[in-house]
Amino acid sequence: MKTPNPIKTLIFSSILATLMVGSGHAAIVPLNGDFETNTFVAGGLGPYSSPAGGSSISNWSWSESAAPYPTGVRLISQDIDFENAVGGKAASHGTYAVSLEGATSSISQNITLAAGQYQLIFDASWWLPAYLAVNPIYASLGGVKFSFSGSTAAFSPTQGYNTYTSDVFTVTTAGTYELKIAADNPAGGYSGGTAVDGIRLKALNNGPILSNGNFEDSVYGDTGTQDYSPPFGRSFVADWSWSSTTQADGLVGAVRLLETDLNGGVIPDGSTYAVSLEGATSWIKQSVTLNPGQYQLRFDAATPLLQYLEPNPIYASFDGVNLSFNGSTNAFSPTLNYVRYTSDVFTVTTAGTYELKIAANNPKGGYSGSSAVANLYIGTELSYGSWAANKAGGQAANLDWDNDGVSNGVEYFMNAAPGFTANPGFVGNTVTWTNGGKIPSTGYGTQFAVQTSSDLVTWEDVAEGDLNSNSNESLSYSVDPTNAPAKQFFRLKVTP
Repeated sequence: MKTPNPIKTLIFSSILATLMVGSGHAAIVPLNGDFETNTFVAGGLGPYSSPAGGSSISNWSWSESAAPYPTGVRLISQDIDFENAVGGKAASHGTYAVSLEGATSSISQNITLAAGQYQLIFDASWWLPAYLAVNPIYASLGGVKFSFSGSTAAFSPTQGYNTYTSDVFTVTTAGTYELKIAADNPAGGYSGGTAVDGIRLKALNNGPILSNGNFEDSVYGDTGTQDYSPPFGRSFVADWSWSSTTQADGLVGAVRLLETDLNGGVIPDGSTYAVSLEGATSWIKQSVTLNPGQYQLRFDAATPLLQYLEPNPIYASFDGVNLSFNGSTNAFSPTLNYVRYTSDVFTVTTAGTYELKIAANNPKGGYSGSSAVANLYIGTELSYGSWAANKAGGQAANLDWDNDGVSNGVEYFMNAAPGFTANPGFVGNTVTWTNGGKIPSTGYGTQFAVQTSSDLVTWEDVAEGDLNSNSNESLSYSVDPTNAPAKQFFRLKVTP
């Protein structure tokens, strides 16, 4: 299994299976929150912390397991531990979880945070009801307890994993703090069995709107069919909910995490993962917080498994209303290779939290096709039309709204700041344009191209292979003066 990147969800339970701190709105702090990076010593009391066992979890400190075990902590594997136990068979994030079994058992880690507002999110379960009572648990940061629904008291998770989200809390001073998940059971001793999984800390006030939009913070269960969503598989994508993959309903909700070096083809911008919607009504969704304004949704989509599966028609909705693409709200089928899709502008009139959903809508029903999505992003002025309406008087890309000598299209490509924009000059024999993120590098030849001319009348595109570089950060072209004609001119042509 790949070592997953940290994510943002916290779950209270005696089994702590996934802890990650960070935010789709800020940098992610690597916590090994899903506990997938560990040393699992099976047999006897092996899965316990020392001295009773020899298991360990990267990045985490945990209380000792010593008789009579008031601080007993255990690393559990779904493959070994009580396969049929409620809450223990399918940890919500990967293969491993941590079970808090002593009355004051705990795990902790020091994390560094910037000043800002955060929430702690996690899944938790009372996982051995036939053998152990539930262990009440709590979470704290820097010795101060998180509140959940207005209360800082320890609480008892129910049977089966549920997601718990703390109230918003504020870090006023940047620094390093101890994050702790612990049991607090007045019964004392070896008192219960509570499992925790998918622990993450999410920043609320910086950066992109969508969290983990490229799915890079994932647990990829790469054995057999384990790359599907639970309960059929064990893969997990941070910050996203996805429909269940179950045979009982004919796999209508089947969703799979694709890894580009194993399946799914090459994803634009070098991302490793995509999510494949394969059931007729399969979906992924996330709650997003937006202020009033005009927005657009952008994502890459393809039918990468066309040799095996037909395309699954897909659509996107915001707050239950289908977004339109090129004026249509109908579901559409992506092509074989990844293409970037940008929605029409939609308006948020009231600040709040809304559900963003990407879903299949296939009348065939059942396990019906495969449409992969990647690199989801919500922002403003994502399309040229939206940008030009606000920045270029609605003019065409080949015109120059502000009369500074740089066409509107080039300013859009560079995501230039309002006001005068300077054409880049040569540095040595190389000219470089900034790629401001409006058009991906894969758009070379169709949406933008470097052109050369000897007379400023006839222009020819430079082949992509002849460029010096073409990335999602910059575009550059180098000239060999010994092979150049007496007069040679260069320009960037943008046709978004």
